Amino acid sequence: TKNISFNFVKKKIKYSRLQILKEINFNEINYYLKKKANTNIQKNNYTNIIYKECPLLINEKFNNLNDTLFIRDKIKPKQIKSKINNNKNFFQKKKILKIFTPLFKNYHDSAIIKKFIENIIDNSLKSYNYYYLYFDRFLKNYNFTSNLKFFTSQLSNTQDFALMDVFKKKYYSDIIVYQHGHGQGLTRYHETIKFLKESSYSDENVVFSNNAKDYDKLNNIYSKSKTIVAKYYRPYNKLFSQLNYFKKNYDLIYFSPFHMNGTDRSLYNYCINDLEKIKIEKKLIEKSLSKQKMKILIKKYPYDYQKYINENYIKNLTRKYKNIDYYDKTLKYPEFFKKNQIILTIGCGSTFGYLAAFKNPIILINLKDHFPLNEKVKKKLKKAIFLLEYNKKNISDKLNMLLKNKSNLFYQWEKKENYRKHFYKQYLGI
Repeated sequence: TKNISFNFVKKKIKYSRLQILKEINFNEINYYLKKKANTNIQKNNYTNIIYKECPLLINEKFNNLNDTLFIRDKIKPKQIKSKINNNKNFFQKKKILKIFTPLFKNYHDSAIIKKFIENIIDNSLKSYNYYYLYFDRFLKNYNFTSNLKFFTSQLSNTQDFALMDVFKKKYYSDIIVYQHGHGQGLTRYHETIKFLKESSYSDENVVFSNNAKDYDKLNNIYSKSKTIVAKYYRPYNKLFSQLNYFKKNYDLIYFSPFHMNGTDRSLYNYCINDLEKIKIEKKLIEKSLSKQKMKILIKKYPYDYQKYINENYIKNLTRKYKNIDYYDKTLKYPEFFKKNQIILTIGCGSTFGYLAAFKNPIILINLKDHFPLNEKVKKKLKKAIFLLEYNKKNISDKLNMLLKNKSNLFYQWEKKENYRKHFYKQYLGI
């Protein structure tokens, strides 16, 4: 392993102003203009800290940016890593290791597993300790008021939590976290990551829907925050998106919910290995999409960092078919959106909730073996959209039959409208 090297592969793509404006509504445009005007002005005291931005946060906060420090643009901890003394420990390793005792008992040779877990804990503690000490020193460059508020989207790594903890412990800040995606509580997969949800570490949790609020309040034993339902916002610019009339039209767009894990075994990536993701999409293309008499776009998940030097298997596969185009840049649906397009996606995660806001017909493929829908939700969702089960042997035939008659598909979609309005409002906040 000493000869293995890691290289970051990040897409460096420039987009036109029009392309960017299609992606954001007028509240968000207002937010970014005010942010630009405030960024280079040093305030005497800061009352608001904004860390990780997300559309829900931006739409809630766009009118209130006075006395705000956009801290993510300021911090550069990796540039001074050698100057931080990392000998202090904030957590006891023995207490953390004790959590894994039931896991060790399941293995015949538990010493190997224990060593592996210890290594992960050591690296995590070392990283957290470094970031905590760095932020503790760095924040002394600023003055904060006594009623400080820390606003952010979902936190996910040692740097994020170290920063939050410094603000909480040293500056007594309120932690206000905004929900990452609409899908909270819709799948059984969410049951396995309750302890990672925003409400488990915030003072106030802002969510999209009443269902998300009830999920935190009634079903999440780790939830400790006050949960508030936000107002609905449109996740694109309706005016600028009309200019897509002059662009190439696609009858169907498949939105991939997958990005590659690589060496990152993230719980947020639905616990599906990379080979399985490729197999699922390969089958979808070869047995269904390539056989349609319609123009189709396959849109890769908009992820900045690649996990492999080459991730082009699906892209190369689509080149065999004249009716399929492939998009692997980072712009979202507004770049291609037109009314009466068919949307196809897999799994009921944040991608589904985002796409539902565009009101076009949605075909959702439920992955029973990976992140299956909650049974109660599934019964309601069947009445609201087109729902197919991936594990059924005839999934390709069913999808082909549904796509065979586009007029009938739109007719059936209209018949579901009343159920859909109720479901979208209750479960997605749309």
